[in-house]
Amino acid sequence: MNTLVENFTAARRVGTPIVSINTPDPAATIATLSESLNGCPKLAWDCANGCVGLNVEGQQARIEMGLPQDPDEDITKNNPAALLTAFVKKMPHGSVLFMHMMNRFSQDSGESKEEKAIVLQAIWNLRDLFKISKRMLVLLGPNFKLPAEIASDVVSFDEPLPNE
Repeated sequence: MNTLVENFTAARRVGTPIVSINTPDPAATIATLSESLNGCPKLAWDCANGCVGLNVEGQQARIEMGLPQDPDEDITKNNPAALLTAFVKKMPHGSVLFMHMMNRFSQDSGESKEEKAIVLQAIWNLRDLFKISKRMLVLLGPNFKLPAEIASDVVSFDEPLPNE
């Protein structure tokens, strides 16, 4: 049985542009997967903090993408569509972006149908662009069920709850 890290590494090796991971603990998932991502820019987005660099390369990538240095001015907070449409296309070759709670922005939740459609279209629009530049978008969330609009373009993994 392959582990999440083995599956993720294999997906990255073949240039998979979009991955979703069902995870009960996104922070632990990112920490575990980051160990397999040596030297590449790593970024993370969540609706409270916006987009942050997880390593020196990720912090530099954030600047190169044109995001404001002051986190309070980050227009991507609570707006994944802004990040995906305006900034992510500028991510450096080989970058990985982890996006938290994306199940909330792609499934039935409090967001409007229009907001969900924009997020789903923005994710789909990155597929070919990311494939040719070895970039990866990692969608994280619990009980993640991909909508039909992107299901055939996203490789999905499940991270089980930890055992003893």
